[in-house]
Amino acid sequence: QHSKYFGLGIRVRALLRDSGRVVIVEPPSIGSPAERRGLRAGDVITSIEGEPIDDWTSDEVVNHLRGPQGTWVNITVERPGIRNPLQFKVERDEIPIITVPYAFEVSPGVGYVKLDRFSESTAEELKQKLDSLKATELSGLIMDLRDNPGGLLNQAIDVADLFLPRGQLIVSTKGRMEGSARPYRAPSGEKIRIPIVILINRHSASASEIVAGALQDHDRALIVGETSFGKGLVQSVYTL
Repeated sequence: QHSKYFGLGIRVRALLRDSGRVVIVEPPSIGSPAERRGLRAGDVITSIEGEPIDDWTSDEVVNHLRGPQGTWVNITVERPGIRNPLQFKVERDEIPIITVPYAFEVSPGVGYVKLDRFSESTAEELKQKLDSLKATELSGLIMDLRDNPGGLLNQAIDVADLFLPRGQLIVSTKGRMEGSARPYRAPSGEKIRIPIVILINRHSASASEIVAGALQDHDRALIVGETSFGKGLVQSVYTL
């Protein structure tokens, strides 16, 4: 949620058909330590710091790969088509998490923007992408929230605020504790007034549903796709 972490810049997953083997499932982030050292999607991690990971979960692997900036980790991987295991020594570094990875025109005058999740930088990233598209001059916008699991409530408010008039209700919370019931309204008012289509699917949840639902309720967007996940949980941290 802080839009960055320290590690190698890879996403891994345990292979269900072959327990104890963890594979890099996507190309490493551009400019990340893993990309600079030559790790690839499809590489199977077999040991970390010389210790076999046969009985490790993918979460345990991730916890050993992440660490303080400037520290090093030694990993061994098997690569399809290469007979012998490959050794990599990689320095951990800051990995920025881009939550609005791209925006472009799908046809003249119709923009498309993808939101992967809602973290601390999402609203600002979206503003920058809309500025690059010159969104106020477009005839329509497609906002893709498919597979977006949600994130920070305040970022859902800020994203919806870009498209709703000031004072319109975005979402309200309700809980068992006194004072937990609270409405959230658009604080500053819409900056983008063009027609909008929002894409969602069964994996769109939480903050994604707040944005989609608010824009639909106020007739600012047409929702296209599948029934969404159905989660609206707001969590708070209390010091004990």
